[in-house]
Amino acid sequence: MAVRWTGLCAALLLVPMAFAAPAHAAPWSKSWAIEIYEPAHVYGRTDNAKNQPGTDCPHGVNPDNDWEKLLTTSYRTRAEAKKLLDPEARGDGRFDRSFYYMRGPNRENVYIHPEVVTGTHQIDVEGKIALGFDLDGNPNTGGFTSPEGVKGVDNAFYRVSGCWMRWRGPERTVASYSNDGMHDGVFTVVMVLSGDKDPANDDNARLGIYLSKDKLVKDANGEIAPDFTFRIDPQLAFETVADVKVTNGVIETKAPLTMTVRDFYTPGFFPKELVLEKAQMRFQIKADGSLQGVFGGYRDWMVHFIGTAGNGGWSAGSIHESVGHINLPTWWHALKRAADGMPDPKTGEMKGISTVYRIWAKPAFVATPDGKQNVTRAVRFEPAKSAQAGGAGVSAGR
Repeated sequence: MAVRWTGLCAALLLVPMAFAAPAHAAPWSKSWAIEIYEPAHVYGRTDNAKNQPGTDCPHGVNPDNDWEKLLTTSYRTRAEAKKLLDPEARGDGRFDRSFYYMRGPNRENVYIHPEVVTGTHQIDVEGKIALGFDLDGNPNTGGFTSPEGVKGVDNAFYRVSGCWMRWRGPERTVASYSNDGMHDGVFTVVMVLSGDKDPANDDNARLGIYLSKDKLVKDANGEIAPDFTFRIDPQLAFETVADVKVTNGVIETKAPLTMTVRDFYTPGFFPKELVLEKAQMRFQIKADGSLQGVFGGYRDWMVHFIGTAGNGGWSAGSIHESVGHINLPTWWHALKRAADGMPDPKTGEMKGISTVYRIWAKPAFVATPDGKQNVTRAVRFEPAKSAQAGGAGVSAGR
């Protein structure tokens, strides 16, 4: 269980930090727990009318599925499709959408074989501003400019997802369902930043991102509370440690890397691992000690699809299609078309799609897996060696 450091105990623990003035270079660390985690999509409106046009989607959004039309095939009349959609007409009275995936031209499961579906035009993002990085180092590709003015930003996932209602909305709301699950204890992600010079300016720092064993804690207003302690859950599939530099409180990766962290999806569908190739990170340490920023890289576009369609069964895919406002075969074709990285060495076909996520994080304490020491150095925590990793000391959390 997460533990809060309060009162005299916390004050005494922090006394050594108070005397460690930045006049001389000395080891330092800061830690956070992620409170909001979502795809980094720029919303083109100032209100919450997600189904209306905006600067991101000037021609509007992709419409909801017309199920009578989609289920009308060579082997199923429109009247039969209408009957399928009516629980009373079917005679079972159940809200059952297990037939959604059986709409291929030859009765194929379109969640497993989306390639059999034709007529897959969709509305893509047309806005020129996107969050992210110039992943390929070419300002003439990508088609986006960052809010800071960087040309050639690569965020193709946003381009093909941002005009679907499933992923459109003001910041901090793009993945509300998943974040609600994270807030309720499905998973917790923590971060540790450490260095040897000045927390605001250190060109030789390290940043670790880890899964935690402990649940986030809410305050009396239902917000995620700061300054609680979270034990690291040592799982390499959900862990990244990177060399970074800190410049005036801005954290940036020194070189592209392979990131392996926990995906933001919270349901039991697979996969839970988020793997990004040629990844970069950029975070800002705020005046109140919180953290905000983005990370991105190339992700296998089929993993994106599987995360929404599920394993081919009807449950995950039909739920996302019916209440998530998305047409999965159409989106599969769009992901394949927009893939812009990770070329197959034999065929040259692009297997990855540039993808960017954004986070907000609250100051926290991060402890070793056994909870006996606060982590003051960003290092790897291998399951078999977790007892020896991390180093002793007290992290101020801010």
